[in-house]
Amino acid sequence: MPSMLRLFLEQEGIEGARSLRLVMCGAEKLAAGLLAEFQHKLDADLLHMYGPTETTIAITGWLSSEAEDASHTVPLGRPSDNTQLYVLDADDRLVPPGVAGELCVSGIALARGYLNRPEETERVFVPNPFLPGERMYRTGDLVRYRRDGVLEFLGRRDHQVKVRGFRIELGEIEATLAAHPSVQQTLVTAHQYGDSGTRLAAYVRPTARSEEVPVESRAARAEQVDYWRGVFEKVDETAVPTDVHFDITGWDSSYTWEPISADDMAEWVDTTVGRILEYRPRRVLEIGCGSGLLIWRVAPECDSYVALDFSQATLDQLGQALSEAGLDHVELFRREATQLDGIGEGFDVIVLNSVLQYFPDLEYLDRVLTSACGLLRDGGVFFAGDVRHLGLLDEFRSSVELYRAPVTATVGAFRERVARGVAREEELLVAPRYFTGAVGRIPRVTGVEVMPRRGRKWNEMTAFRYDAALHVGVPGGAQPAVRVDTWLNGAEPGAASARWLTNVLVAAGGEPFGVLDWPYDRLTELQQALNDLERADDEALVGEVVDRGTAVTLGQPAASGTGIDEMERAAAQAGYRLLIDWSRTPDALDLAFLPQCEATDTGLEGTASGQDGADSYPRLVRWPDAPADSPTGPAANDPVAVRSREQRWLVLAGELREFAAGRLPGYMVPSSFV
Repeated sequence: MPSMLRLFLEQEGIEGARSLRLVMCGAEKLAAGLLAEFQHKLDADLLHMYGPTETTIAITGWLSSEAEDASHTVPLGRPSDNTQLYVLDADDRLVPPGVAGELCVSGIALARGYLNRPEETERVFVPNPFLPGERMYRTGDLVRYRRDGVLEFLGRRDHQVKVRGFRIELGEIEATLAAHPSVQQTLVTAHQYGDSGTRLAAYVRPTARSEEVPVESRAARAEQVDYWRGVFEKVDETAVPTDVHFDITGWDSSYTWEPISADDMAEWVDTTVGRILEYRPRRVLEIGCGSGLLIWRVAPECDSYVALDFSQATLDQLGQALSEAGLDHVELFRREATQLDGIGEGFDVIVLNSVLQYFPDLEYLDRVLTSACGLLRDGGVFFAGDVRHLGLLDEFRSSVELYRAPVTATVGAFRERVARGVAREEELLVAPRYFTGAVGRIPRVTGVEVMPRRGRKWNEMTAFRYDAALHVGVPGGAQPAVRVDTWLNGAEPGAASARWLTNVLVAAGGEPFGVLDWPYDRLTELQQALNDLERADDEALVGEVVDRGTAVTLGQPAASGTGIDEMERAAAQAGYRLLIDWSRTPDALDLAFLPQCEATDTGLEGTASGQDGADSYPRLVRWPDAPADSPTGPAANDPVAVRSREQRWLVLAGELREFAAGRLPGYMVPSSFV
């Protein structure tokens, strides 16, 4: 049978079976792709056999060596000796070649009937209208004769539906669509749409070749930028903010599709502003200012603030509000992120916050970083905030599907939805190593910080995103990184607890030390749930395997005692300042504890802002390198390819509609293609 044949072909070295001449296969539908794999690996013939349980093992046969074209469907073949096959319509009339009908069998191959089931026997074993005195078995299989006399299987007769008064064989539609060169597999279903009646929907799996669409990179990048520009302009044109200082229109939750709560957004804004102001900037450039959430809070602390956005509607609304508020030192420009000429230079901090995910690819981001870092003064900082972590894409999509899953969701369906969400991600996610690798790749970058997002509540912004700060300056002019000689293992049994950290801080005696692989506690419960689901069967219910409320604690406070805020307070009480790095692995943080005296009395030049009164504590640490066996791979996903594939699918849907319309009556053409 085909399922066994697939396992046979997966055996290592099967290509060496040179003496094999014939393989017989039946009992299940043989996919064209499996036949192609057989022919690619083996120099043998394949006999495709068909025979219902109510007949002998095989009543038809087809040899692959006789095939003219089996690229779409594998035929049943021709009848065996002493067997009569009829393709009949609903009135038991023979149908011409090419027309679908029910396959009926007569001859010596028939069984006598069902044991102790006389009514069922009488229903399907009927008199043969073409050979008086003979019996005929109704298979219920929908078939048709090809012009070459070969029988082709289309589906089951019980796939019949009635649409607008017409009785339709769904298998006939499926067979028609399967003949399209870009279709690998298809399923047609009928759905009842309220008072509108029954409609047909075609679900199509494209061939791999149809998805290999070449993408012209420059044009594709431009289309990606234009797409997001259109999204934001549509939101801004229709938005009527109740508070121009806190306009969070369009900030919707991936979990609920509802607006993110004002409390969560306020915390997000406050933590971002706090992190930017740690650099004590006097001159700021913000790329992608949006509605001005950061401007209203950072600009009053600066002498000059330049903001860019690609949406004119956004800038018009914001400009009027800033003028009324008397913030005349804020300049607004309509620019794309790569258009940084003519806006000034010598900035202390350049901000790219929650914007990077709308870039098309890393090449585009490289251009932005290269241009922007050229506008910073020595000792300045490029702050990339709210970056989506590529290493946590699977966990993020899993958390979303866990939260949304109905009580009837199976583990198998959950896995499929997660995989689909990952494959169709349209935003740019970046691995932290992209930023740590900027030293030597991006001119003038001399040091990098990678820090998890702050926040007391668990949500998609605090659990799955990070901030990256690129420090620039001529060699020797930027603040040197601090060397830490003592590194403890936070992954050891008994470590990574509040009590353990308190004891370590006391035992350190004021000397600098670090902790590697401190578990990232915001994902501990989620990862445990995903491990449980990984071990579960596809048929199990998600709700019976894991507690979704524990795994996805949306809007709830983060774990107490081992959170970042708690660690900072414990460090301060012991006379230390905590620095964090999140670049080596998404599952854990690296911590550096520096004595407060070393953090404030260094007397170093070239601090983060270089302004009078600026903090002079070190921000850069010589973190240990990632292990040699650390997983590698792309530093970002490919949203341009995703959008190109989605557009290709839309084109294919149109092609299939025209393809079906040219071969089927109008009432048999599906209303939708998925």
